[in-house]
Amino acid sequence: MPSFRKLISASLSVLLSAALHAADVDEILEGYYEAQGGLEKLRELQSLRISGVNRFQQQEISAKYLAMRPNLLRMESASPEVEVVRVFDGETAWQAVRQRGSTARVVRMEGQEAVELIRESDFDGALVDYREKGHTIELVGIEKVRGSEAYKLEVVEQGGVRETYFIDTNTYRIVKKATDVPAEGGTILFEMYYDDFREVDGLVFPFTTTAVSSGQTVFTGLVEEVEVNPELDPELFERP
Repeated sequence: MPSFRKLISASLSVLLSAALHAADVDEILEGYYEAQGGLEKLRELQSLRISGVNRFQQQEISAKYLAMRPNLLRMESASPEVEVVRVFDGETAWQAVRQRGSTARVVRMEGQEAVELIRESDFDGALVDYREKGHTIELVGIEKVRGSEAYKLEVVEQGGVRETYFIDTNTYRIVKKATDVPAEGGTILFEMYYDDFREVDGLVFPFTTTAVSSGQTVFTGLVEEVEVNPELDPELFERP
């Protein structure tokens, strides 16, 4: 039987290791905040409008993202055949789909699609004020992402969603995010790669996003314009 002194020593070692590990995570996040423009600048951000295109093989779809504190979100996409608007009004997720030549069909979103839209409405993202939001973050190692080393942070959100963030050890920017997306019969691993970082009004944004699954590129998102703190009509975030 181990002695009481050994048990105490082992417990202290575990606690000390956990404390040092948490400190490492917080130091990495501090670097990330600074790389974004600083935590103070991030908190000054009240609204955001991003416009661009998503390229799926031979098809190109225009996309627009509008967000306003605390958790209002509107996402628009349009192709020659169909227009889709998704809105979270702070309480309910809505979707409006309009086929060319027809009127829009508006429905209340449910299931996983609604969950994902509501998660997306977190204005600051999962890494800011993560403890207050009930999330946990663990540093699980360092891996190379496209030739550069990155801290591998496993984030478990309060609702149980698990994502892995890869933060470059030199630039402290998020260069990759991996998520298991629920699908019929199980889950599908989606990896999002972020490139072409540019500063807009003191904040840094990735202007290229590449989604990869099973080694194949699903789509490439290209940002054309970022507007920081634009004046947005609150009605944009109401039921379409």
